[in-house]
Amino acid sequence: MVALANVDIPTPFLVLGAIVLYVGYNTAIRLHTVARIRKLGARAPVRKSYLPFSFDLAYHVLKHALRDQMYELWVGFFANWSPGHYTIEAGVGQRVILTCEPENI
Repeated sequence: MVALANVDIPTPFLVLGAIVLYVGYNTAIRLHTVARIRKLGARAPVRKSYLPFSFDLAYHVLKHALRDQMYELWVGFFANWSPGHYTIEAGVGQRVILTCEPENI
């Protein structure tokens, strides 16, 4: 129990409150970022992640890096997520734009 101005608040409630505030803050930041991107123009196709924290993307990058097959990884990303284009958004935790289009470079 934590005493706060003569009010006893159970620790599990404080932890739950901190988690709710953290999730709410991150959601607000993401919505703000998406709104800013939309205001500036179109987005590149987004490489979807199917696991939390983009573990599947990190796994594929690490697996291809250890086999010295990074070129094949990027060509596969562009072919699967952005057919006919050479710009996609991906990332582990942060928004990363991958491109090989000369006008974007």
